[in-house]
Amino acid sequence: MDHYHIYLLHIWTEHSDEEGHTVIVRGAVEEPHTGRRWAFNDVGDLTKCIEYMLVDVAEKKPEDSGE
Repeated sequence: MDHYHIYLLHIWTEHSDEEGHTVIVRGAVEEPHTGRRWAFNDVGDLTKCIEYMLVDVAEKKPEDSGE
């Protein structure tokens, strides 16, 4: 049986100064089934987050997922 994983990706922008000249991209990835959440402050952190999740999913056995 194939197993699948669902993740919610939240992305928003923030302005780092009062004039709004510098925009910062922030976000989070959430695994709704477990409630785990990974936050990121830039695209590099998002990439690391996705890499971590892919390794985590690849290493899980079906009995680890509670299904």
